[in-house]
Amino acid sequence: MSGSRGHNATSACEPEAASPITLKEPTIRPNLDTNRLVAAAVIAAGSVGLLTGPGSAAAVVPGSNGTIVMSKCEDGSDCKVGHIWTIDPASGAERQVTTDASSWDDDPSVSPDGTRVAFQRCPTAGTCRIAAVDIGGGSVAYLTSGTRYEDYPAFSPDGSKLVFSRRDATGALHLVVINAAGGSEHPLTTGTASDYRAAWSPDGSTIAFQRRKAGVARIQKVSASGGSPSPLTAGPSDDSPSFSPDGSRIVFTANRVVEIMGSSGANRHALTAPGAGLHDTEPAFAPDGTQIVFERYAGTTHASPLVVMNADGSNQHLISGPSEVLFRADWAPTHPAPATARGSGAIVGRAQAPDHSAAGVTLGAPSRESVRNRRLHLFAMSDEPAIGVASGRIAIDALANSYRLRTTTTALAANTRTNIRLRIPRKPLRAIRAALARHEKLRARIVVRVQDRAGNLTTKLRTIRLEK
Repeated sequence: MSGSRGHNATSACEPEAASPITLKEPTIRPNLDTNRLVAAAVIAAGSVGLLTGPGSAAAVVPGSNGTIVMSKCEDGSDCKVGHIWTIDPASGAERQVTTDASSWDDDPSVSPDGTRVAFQRCPTAGTCRIAAVDIGGGSVAYLTSGTRYEDYPAFSPDGSKLVFSRRDATGALHLVVINAAGGSEHPLTTGTASDYRAAWSPDGSTIAFQRRKAGVARIQKVSASGGSPSPLTAGPSDDSPSFSPDGSRIVFTANRVVEIMGSSGANRHALTAPGAGLHDTEPAFAPDGTQIVFERYAGTTHASPLVVMNADGSNQHLISGPSEVLFRADWAPTHPAPATARGSGAIVGRAQAPDHSAAGVTLGAPSRESVRNRRLHLFAMSDEPAIGVASGRIAIDALANSYRLRTTTTALAANTRTNIRLRIPRKPLRAIRAALARHEKLRARIVVRVQDRAGNLTTKLRTIRLEK
């Protein structure tokens, strides 16, 4: 299980030994603390839905930013019930992926084609082991025997393998590589240190991971074919590496903040400054490399909401409810669907190349909008038939809060100006009107994601200032 926060349930999974320093070795979720986010939340970009991608037999080119897969404590800060969920980073809509009431599910990793999720499953009677499920849910397949505690799976760039951690007879964790369908496996690291939270480089040649020894945690790297690891950081509390899609950078956690460095360990610097009592951890790059998702904790609420920021640390914003307990996020890619024969649904033969060109879309909106009618208006036009999904949030600059607009889906005819209306939910309307009465600045940031018939995505953003 994740070593950053915890659930208080009595688990059948073997507990991890506690570390004397702040960032603990994997354990049965000790309570780590988080406060409410200081910045108001606005939306970024997301997916209309997961599209059919290429198979895992060959390397998959990083796609567009899709849904985010995460572990969720379904009973809040008690964290005795947890499964795998997804969240749309634009609308905040959540969907449950695994449901088994007799298991705790944790630490998901999305396959490069965006169709499968590997994760740790800890049954109430048995040992934690590695399992997999379709990203849309369904039956769960066990990939390992679970004779010893196992955790932290991560897919190889071509989707054919997984690296994960397994505890040995001494209690130390070591990296193991296995076929993604289960079966053949080989050890990658040995020794007295504990190795976990591994991440594969995009070219498949290197695996970065966290090594903890004598109370010091460092980011190390090792050849994917085996050999002696070498350190990328000096510690003392460095963990949770994630490669950028081009392989040039690694984002990670260090001393309660998110940092970034070159893939060789050079040019290390902080991206977040969460403030006293807050803890930013477990970052993951978006498939297109432009954004990073991470968790932010506070002690007063024991909440761990998800935050998204640009890859340079700017535009940090909440994408989940501030009191939710979410962790170990991984960002799924979307890929263009194969072109189909007109009216048949059959895949076009190889003589025809798939359609990779997204619809041309223009988006208009008033610069200011009254909240009297509880609706915000946009005008969209596409140069081909498509489906537009509009979502967004209203942010109050003076408060650490935001309010989600109701997502709406609209069919766009070719070359036709279409009115898109987003409704302000009744519950937050009073707070929004009160803020306007205090002359506070309010803005609605709206994203419209347009998907054409070939599955190509176009994303447009608008910001509207609100008034009475």
